[in-house]
Amino acid sequence: MFGVSESSGTLPVETFFGKVHPDDLPGLQEAMRRHVIGEDNCFQATFRVVLDDKTYWLRGKGCAASRGPDGVAEVILGATVDVTTETTARLESEESRQRLNNLLVNIADMVFELVRTDDGEYELVYVNEGVLDLFGLSIEQAGNDFMSLLEVIQTRFHLRVMSTLSFSAESMSPWHSVFQIEHPRRGKVWAEGYAQPVLGEDGLVHWHGSIRDITERVAMEEELAVTARLDPLTGLANRSLYLDRLTDAISRHKTSAGTQFAVLFLDVDNFKTLNDSLGHAAGDELLVQMAVRLNQHVRTDSSTSRRTQQDTAARLGGDEFIVLIQNVTAGNASKVARRLLDILSKPYRIAGTTVVPTVSIGVVMGDSRYEEAGEILRDADIAMYAAKESGRGCYRLFDSAMHDSAVRKMGLENDLRTAIQNGELRLVYQPIVSLSTGDLECAETLLRWDHPVLGPVSPAEFIPIAEETGTISAIGEWVIEQACAQLVKWRSTNVDIPSISVNLSRDQLSDLQLVKKVGKYVDRHGLPPELIHFEITESTVMRDPGAAQIVLSELRERGHKLSLDDFGTGYSSLSSLHQFPLDYLKIDKSFVHNLAAGDDHLILIRAITRLATVMDIHVVVEGIETAEQLSKLRSAGCELGQGYFFSRPVSPEDLAKLITERWSNRKAA
Repeated sequence: MFGVSESSGTLPVETFFGKVHPDDLPGLQEAMRRHVIGEDNCFQATFRVVLDDKTYWLRGKGCAASRGPDGVAEVILGATVDVTTETTARLESEESRQRLNNLLVNIADMVFELVRTDDGEYELVYVNEGVLDLFGLSIEQAGNDFMSLLEVIQTRFHLRVMSTLSFSAESMSPWHSVFQIEHPRRGKVWAEGYAQPVLGEDGLVHWHGSIRDITERVAMEEELAVTARLDPLTGLANRSLYLDRLTDAISRHKTSAGTQFAVLFLDVDNFKTLNDSLGHAAGDELLVQMAVRLNQHVRTDSSTSRRTQQDTAARLGGDEFIVLIQNVTAGNASKVARRLLDILSKPYRIAGTTVVPTVSIGVVMGDSRYEEAGEILRDADIAMYAAKESGRGCYRLFDSAMHDSAVRKMGLENDLRTAIQNGELRLVYQPIVSLSTGDLECAETLLRWDHPVLGPVSPAEFIPIAEETGTISAIGEWVIEQACAQLVKWRSTNVDIPSISVNLSRDQLSDLQLVKKVGKYVDRHGLPPELIHFEITESTVMRDPGAAQIVLSELRERGHKLSLDDFGTGYSSLSSLHQFPLDYLKIDKSFVHNLAAGDDHLILIRAITRLATVMDIHVVVEGIETAEQLSKLRSAGCELGQGYFFSRPVSPEDLAKLITERWSNRKAA
């Protein structure tokens, strides 16, 4: 190995030492020195030598064969063995172990090794500094005692940790557990542990795993859970939290006698108008301010997701709020509703403008008939819409008749969508006559619905439904086309009808394409535009006066006559009539019905007639039913009239017969 031949038999010490690795030479020389001078009986050393640029590990051992008088060794006998392979493997193993230990000590997670002994107990084989720090223990306190860790874990989590470890050992499936630690300095700390079980050479189950601090994560999750249960705009409870509270109230009502509760469903009246006029930001600001007032006047606890027996105010979405009131009678619930109506309708300052909104409130008392929260919300919503139909700015207490009405309405909504295709709609006509001559001047077109199951449905019931569902535009176009076709049919059979009038809905009056659509039907049937009159009500005009003025002006320019129906029941006044291009003014029948009560209404009719005449507008009085009414209206100077005294609304065939028998004979005479 050292390049010495057997014939020479000797290796100079200087040559030997020159081959030893410089890092190992001092140790080897010191070991030999101590043996030579007699401090050690023998010497033994493991060292490296470098031969032909290759490193070998040698293990040398020797003893003195003889010593001089001074005890110094004169002859040393020994042997050197090549241990390169085993030493290299051992050093690599030690280096790997040291790297692993350094990694475990400095790793961000806290790592451990745990073993379950033959008697079913648990011992710690290893924990790094991270685990000790997480549990607030020193290495002396922890030792290999697993119970030292368990004692720091909150008692309520002991069973969870131990049972999951036992299951992991039995099934050899990964261990996972979340628990809370009572740290001596940090207080409550949330931790999460993972470990993989393996069967060791000793036949015992070992776990190699990690534990991490999840306190911040748990806090964030709790915050998110709370936030997810609150309305982001107002900070009130959202639908999810409210439904939980309502479900609890239903359960308590079923299990505890006398635990009454009430639900108040609130909707802001005409909120869309505010949004359209002031903008959505102003609408949001109003909702926020209303939520503040609402929150101040109910016993809320909506800042947390925990269940509570306090009252709850919530925002369901849009401009809808809802309140759950615990332990309340029907009388007290009504008082709360009245108080909220007053509080929420006080002025607000929004976007530099004073806003005075109103709300409609539906009230439902919780009782044994309710099984689910959704059922109560449904009935509260029904009661709220009943409040709107009662004039808005009020509350209504739910009763079963409201539910029956809502069910009927829903059925009508669905059936109305196919009424045209199924041939269920038809038109009838009511004459408008001259009060002075009795001649026929026009016939108003009226819509009727013959439901296949319910029979005749009043226009007062289905027209609002058509407007709410958006089917009114399609129905309105159908009416125009059918009326034009009927007029052509009458004229082809020599039935002399001077003109017909057709009612326009609010959606049609807001449709800037209406004139084009009307022209399509009128031109298709070859009719002069002046034969087709259109009637609009005060409410439809005042809903969007700007759009109405544009549409009405275009109709008038095309040659159509225009009538304002139901005058005196809505928003407009005589002074505002000049805004719209009107040909006829129809005084509402309520004026005629009150003629018998005194002269006041007759004086009003006379004043309206005179002013309309000055403005070159013809007056039609509706609702004439008796000869006495006719006489008074004639004396007031009224020009045209309509009502049962002349004819009820009749079918096209009956009107043709009536014209032939009454007005044709009159003309012939």
